[in-house]
Amino acid sequence: MTLNDDEESVSLLHGGPGEAKRLTGAALAWRRLQVFGKRYIKHLLFVALVIVAAAERVILKICVDRMSNYTFFLSELIALLYVPIFGLAVLYRRRVSKVVTDSMTAFKKWRFGVMAIFDTIASVLVLIPASNVSGELMTLILQGVIPVTMVASILILKRRYLPTHYVGSLAIIAGIALDLIPKSLEHDSKTDSSHLSLYGSLLFLSALPMAGGAIYREKALKQEMDVYYLNFWVSIFQVLLGLPLAPAAYVMQKEGTQLSTLPTNIKYGFECFLLGRDNLAGDKCSEAGYVVLLYIVVNIIFNVLFTMVCQHGSALMVFVAMAIAVPISYFLFLWDVIQSPPLQVSAWGIAGLCVTLLGLAVYYVKPEPEPEAGPEAGLEAGPEAGSEAEPEPGAATPSH
Repeated sequence: MTLNDDEESVSLLHGGPGEAKRLTGAALAWRRLQVFGKRYIKHLLFVALVIVAAAERVILKICVDRMSNYTFFLSELIALLYVPIFGLAVLYRRRVSKVVTDSMTAFKKWRFGVMAIFDTIASVLVLIPASNVSGELMTLILQGVIPVTMVASILILKRRYLPTHYVGSLAIIAGIALDLIPKSLEHDSKTDSSHLSLYGSLLFLSALPMAGGAIYREKALKQEMDVYYLNFWVSIFQVLLGLPLAPAAYVMQKEGTQLSTLPTNIKYGFECFLLGRDNLAGDKCSEAGYVVLLYIVVNIIFNVLFTMVCQHGSALMVFVAMAIAVPISYFLFLWDVIQSPPLQVSAWGIAGLCVTLLGLAVYYVKPEPEPEAGPEAGLEAGPEAGSEAEPEPGAATPSH
């Protein structure tokens, strides 16, 4: 980077032409790092989301293996813990660091409820068929969220994609298909074809609320909004929506489950989580609590990155990142420390990863175009939403 480049970059950050000449050593290096982060933040966040999404899939598998009889308890516990965890973060960012501003708190709370409704509907549509199809087929069908999000972005956000984005997205889905279809055909061969069609349709329909929720977040985050504040309120609404659905969710988690066993299951789930005590056949509760806490930490990071990629990039970038994480997590399962016995390397898996990475390269040949709609397309927060004051780090700002 030449001195003229430094001057231009610093002026972008500080509005002071010639400041680069007054900076030396560590100070200049730090400014260069700031400029680099500002220019490439959405790409850095994308890479981070891919890595964390792959780790989240792997750790979730370990959690479910250890607490396979208590998946309902596990999901409800995680949802409940989000509220105090994000609440403490928001309290600090509001009272101490002053990142959460009055314009953010003026954002209409029912809009957070809309995001939670999208998430809840998607969860229900995935939960119903989850125990009746293989994990491979479910993962494959859920990639339908990529074309659905692309179409929704065109219709709602007026975003116009380039041919490389269409080709890259299709190649990413094709790569996942190469990896998963052989396993899916093997595992689902015993499932009645009519039932398989019904379950597959429900899984694909879940792409509609998934895409809707992500696009709604993207619109909300194109104005001043703190990602922790957003996740705090969404988690509150998710808990409120989840409570009345809890009995049905428990019955649907496994065929033959009786609602009358719910209190006992919750009791045993607590003992597995807190005490490491085995009560049912298949329990592997030793150190389950540590694994669950690790998953909660990773999942919180995942949710923050999910929101930040929507904030600095787009809803489509989120689902492309999550799709890339699928073949990466497959190769992590080859490690016997994570899964015993480990998965076996297959030619389909290697081919799928290569095609997926090729699709990612094609997708990133050209940057995503910005939506044609102007700032008025954002969701109004309140009377101070249009403030030009520069927000603190960690708050979303309108992209230009």
